[in-house]
Amino acid sequence: MGAFNQAFWIALAACTVTACRPAQPAAEPTPIAAGMASIAGIAASDNATTADPPEAKLSGRPSAPVVPPVVPPVAPPGQPVRLTAPGCCARPFWRADSRALWFIDKPEGGETGFYEVALDAPLTAPALISSTIASLSPDQRWRVALTRERTTLTRLADGAAFDVPAAGRSVSFSPNGERIVWQEGGGPGNAAGGPPADPSNRIFVAAVDGTAAREVTRLANGSLSGWLDDTTLLVRVREGRDSDIDQLRTLPLDGGEGREILRSERLRGIALSTDRSWLAYTVSGSTSTGANGLWIAATRAGGAPPRRLDGRFGAFRWRDGRRLVIIPFEMGSASHRLLELDAETGAERALSDPAATPLRIADGDWSLSPDGRHLAYVSAADDAIWVMALP
Repeated sequence: MGAFNQAFWIALAACTVTACRPAQPAAEPTPIAAGMASIAGIAASDNATTADPPEAKLSGRPSAPVVPPVVPPVAPPGQPVRLTAPGCCARPFWRADSRALWFIDKPEGGETGFYEVALDAPLTAPALISSTIASLSPDQRWRVALTRERTTLTRLADGAAFDVPAAGRSVSFSPNGERIVWQEGGGPGNAAGGPPADPSNRIFVAAVDGTAAREVTRLANGSLSGWLDDTTLLVRVREGRDSDIDQLRTLPLDGGEGREILRSERLRGIALSTDRSWLAYTVSGSTSTGANGLWIAATRAGGAPPRRLDGRFGAFRWRDGRRLVIIPFEMGSASHRLLELDAETGAERALSDPAATPLRIADGDWSLSPDGRHLAYVSAADDAIWVMALP
C-alpha cells in the first residue's frame, strides 16, 4: 500500500487511544488542507484555493503543477528544532508543499483526526485539519477508502467520489496522478477446496476515476512493484515458484517489450529516487558472498549497473533524483548519524555530526520533506517531533 499507508495504520492504532495535548482548530486551512476540510466539516477560508481549477477536471487537461515557494530552513543546517510537546505522536508525514507535518492523534478532550504542525511555528498547539481518517494519494489530492468489496477515491478539491473497479484492493497512483494500478490474485479455489485454477497475479490499470480499466498482464511467478513513470510499471518476476532470484523488470503500458533492470537473490526494500532515475534496495539473508547489503541501480536503459555500497547498511531515503540519505546501522553507537551519497559520482558527505548534535530516532520514524531540504523524526529521548534543515 506504500509508505504512507503503512505508517498511517500504525499511527492510527497508537493515537486513537492516546491523549497528548489540547487541540486547536484550524482557523484558516492551507490550500491542501482546504480540500480535506471540505469533507471533514471544517470551514475553509474564502481565499483558499483548491488543488484543481474547474477547467482541469478528469475529462479535461490536467492542471499545471503548483510550484510552492522555497521553504526557509527552520534553523541553521544540522541544528534540530523541536516542533511538538514531548510524548506527542508517531509516524508524522509531510504536507505535499514541505511546509508542515501531519499526523494522526487524539488529544485530551479533542477528537481523533489529522493534525498539523507548521515548520514556521514550532511548539504551537497542533491544528486539527480533518476528522476524517483515511489514506491519501502521494500528492494529497485524493482520499482512498477501502471496504471489503469497494475501493472509493474522493477528490478533495470538490468532494467528487468514484468507485473504481479495484473492488476493495489498494491502488497505486501514477507519478502524474492521472492513472491507478492494482493487482488481483488468482481467484477462488476449485470446488474441492484446492488452489485456484489460475494462480497468476493479474495487473490492471485505469484512469484515476476508474474509467478505461483494462488488464495489462498476468504474472505466473511475479507481482506488481509500482510505477517507474507515467507509462511504465515495475514488476518483480521469478523464474519458478521455488526460485529465490527476483528480476525487477519494466512493463510498458503501450505493449512494448519490457527490460530487466536488475536481478538479485532476496531482494528487499525497493525505493525509487524522486525522479525515478535511480533505485536503492537491500539484500539480506543471501548465501552468496558479497551479496548482502545496500545496493543502488540506475533505472534508465544503458544506465549504471547495480552496485553494492561497501560497508553501508541501514535505513535510507532519497533526498532528490540522485542523493540518497543513509542512517548507518552501527551497533552500540550513542547517536545516529546521517550520510549522503551521490548516486551518480559515488561521493559521500556527512549531513550531521554526532559529536556536536547527537540524535536518536525512535523506531525508524523519520522522513525527508518532498523538497529534500528538511529531515523530520520522532526523538527516542522525548517522543516529540523534531525537524532539522539539511546542508
